[in-house]
Amino acid sequence: MRTSRPVLLCTASALALAACSQPAAVPTEPSAPAGPPRVWPGWEPSEPDGDLVLASTDFTAGGDFPRSIELSGYGCAGENVRPELHWDGLPEGTESVVVTFTAEGGGPLNRWTLADIPTDVTNLPASAENPDVGTIATNGIGWDKMLGPCSKEGERWELWFTVYALDTTLDIPEGSKGQAVIDAGAGHVIEAAELTGFHAYEAPAG
Repeated sequence: MRTSRPVLLCTASALALAACSQPAAVPTEPSAPAGPPRVWPGWEPSEPDGDLVLASTDFTAGGDFPRSIELSGYGCAGENVRPELHWDGLPEGTESVVVTFTAEGGGPLNRWTLADIPTDVTNLPASAENPDVGTIATNGIGWDKMLGPCSKEGERWELWFTVYALDTTLDIPEGSKGQAVIDAGAGHVIEAAELTGFHAYEAPAG
C-alpha cells in the first residue's frame, strides 16, 4: 500500500507568485504518475492502487506547462489559462470528483479547487474561465479563480493537478474556502491521481 505525502493549503498572499516556462503542447495518453499523489491531510485514498489516471493534451506529464498558464501581471506575461485536463478509470462507488491545482513553492500553495464535479464529466477544456460544472472554492490567496504561476528569474517550480474520486457529494456553497472542501471530503476519497509539470520564469520580450 502506497503512502501519501500531505499537501497543506497556504493562505498568505505573499506566496502568490510561483513559476513560469516554455510551451510544450504534445498530446499524451493518460499515464500513471511516477509516485503516489500528494494529497491533502485526511484525503488519503482508500484504494491507492486503482486505475484512475489524469492527463492533458496541452503538455507532457513531467514536462513544461504551456506558457499560457502563467499569470498575467506582476511582471509575468501569460494568460492565466488552465490547460486541458482529462481523466479515466473512476472507481466503482464514485459520487463526485474534485480537481485541484497546486504549486510546490512556499507551502505548497493551492491555486485552484473545483469540487462536486459530476461523474459523467471526465474532461475540462483549456480556459481562462472557470468551468460551468462543479463548484469553485477559493484558493490559497482567497481568489475564486485559478492563480497562474509567476516567479523570479532563475526559479523553476514543480506544479501539479490532482483529481480525486469521492464516495460522496460535498455540497459546499460556491465561494467556500478551500478548508471547507478539505473538511467535507476527509475520509471520503476512494482514489487520487496526479499530473505534474514544471515552469521556469522567462522575462517578457523587450
